[in-house]
Amino acid sequence: MPIFSNDQDMERFSTKIKHELAGCTVPGFLIGGHGLYAWGQSIAEARRHIEVFEFLSELALRMGCSMAVLTVPGEREIRETGTKSKRI
Repeated sequence: MPIFSNDQDMERFSTKIKHELAGCTVPGFLIGGHGLYAWGQSIAEARRHIEVFEFLSELALRMGCSMAVLTVPGEREIRETGTKSKRI
């Protein structure tokens, strides 16, 4: 799931998201410090995507995220190591 840093400049932010999601087949993204967005061909499908993202996120947390690698489009990789996150 793509993860974006929040940005108060909506024009710049929407341009960044459009550029980074071009050709992306994942039906949603996360905005850091804000929330999860998902879509589908119907409200039911969008709701199912939200539920899947929430389940996978909870599963990753319960597993400890000890080796999870999160890629933030347009930014450097964030590597989770136990309870500490560090940018590399």
